[in-house]
Amino acid sequence: HMPGIDGLQLQEGLIEAGVRAPIIFLTSAVDPEVRKRALAKGAAAFLGKPFQGGELLAQLDGALGPAGV
Repeated sequence: HMPGIDGLQLQEGLIEAGVRAPIIFLTSAVDPEVRKRALAKGAAAFLGKPFQGGELLAQLDGALGPAGV
């Protein structure tokens, strides 16, 4: 939990600040509308908990490039 801000607000703030780092949402409260909005604004991935470690690694590879490259 992030006091006073949610993930979409953080994403918007980063976009407004010109930060272009890939964002991967990890959440226990999967809401299809929030997922849709996050991905529409450029999130690299949106994973609901629990998730498999391999799934997270695959998303990281997709967002950052394969490890060791």
